[in-house]
Amino acid sequence: MSEARKKILEMLAQGKITVEQSEELLAALEKDHRDADRKRSFAEELGAFAENFQKQVREAIKKAEPPGREFKSRLKEFGGWVQNMMGSMVAEFGQVRGEPLDGLTVEFAVPEPDGFSQVRVAQIENLFGSVTIREGAAFALRVMGRISQSALAGQPPNLWFVQHGIRVEGETLQIGFDRAAPTRAVLDLELTLPPMIVLRCRSVSATLNIKGGFPVEQLKTVSGDIHLSGVHLRQARLETVSGDFFIEGGTLAAEGVSTSGDFRCKGARLERLEIQSISGDLELIRPEVGEGSQIRLNSTSGDIFVGQVQGPWSSVEISSRTGTAKITWEGTAHPGLRHGTKLESGHAGATFVAETVSGTVEFV
Repeated sequence: MSEARKKILEMLAQGKITVEQSEELLAALEKDHRDADRKRSFAEELGAFAENFQKQVREAIKKAEPPGREFKSRLKEFGGWVQNMMGSMVAEFGQVRGEPLDGLTVEFAVPEPDGFSQVRVAQIENLFGSVTIREGAAFALRVMGRISQSALAGQPPNLWFVQHGIRVEGETLQIGFDRAAPTRAVLDLELTLPPMIVLRCRSVSATLNIKGGFPVEQLKTVSGDIHLSGVHLRQARLETVSGDFFIEGGTLAAEGVSTSGDFRCKGARLERLEIQSISGDLELIRPEVGEGSQIRLNSTSGDIFVGQVQGPWSSVEISSRTGTAKITWEGTAHPGLRHGTKLESGHAGATFVAETVSGTVEFV
């Protein structure tokens, strides 16, 4: 017997709820279990698809003519990457979470948790709904949305969240729910934190909005969009299946992968940026770079645009198999030694590579 079912029966025995109310809660709980079984079946099918896809890639490598080493290496890398992304989807969709059919609409503030003064890292996991993080001098958290009444089991929503949804472990603030004990809830979290706290966030479809000078180490989503303004990505890992990344300002030292989500960055200072995508578009507008900056953008069928690069750079590499690679060249024009015009940008020894197989490369 599950803990939730025991709790409902205990409340009935203690006279805290009526027989009719207990029947409604038990019925909702049973439906949650049926939904879980369906989601597990989907996850299993998705896992089988990923495994079969990888097999097909291995067969293609064996049959490749001509058997070029670079071609096989790239194909193998592509197949492994897709399998990893599908594995992430299996893990996310396999979780028993989603829109609660017996949901109670809630809105409440959460007090600062004990031990917060020692916190150096915040790990936020809100799979559905949204997360907004702003910088401020003190902790503040407001929660809005819907929570399953069977999950609440008669508890006031604010006390239930304090008990299950937030805790401090050592120097880490955990906000969200243990993946081993899924909770059916769709919540919008509005969080204020001091800007020196390191952020790690993940979601399925929840939108992430982060504003301020936070150092960010990890951002992971399946279909939720991510909006960043003025943040500092330090050796960060970015992952998305179909969610889009929008970044404005701040500094970037990051690598990321995407299936179909777009990556758009405007006015940020780039130290190191490596993004790989299947069909998502990749766009850099007015990036600020230094002599040590290294940029690598790769997409299978998405378009890539790099424009108005500010400052000297070390290495820029953009590659799209079938998409368009478009570059707004920002440099110094000199007459050629014999004819034409010589374009110079970056610093001495800098390299710029723009590559496509069947798409087009445009310098404008």
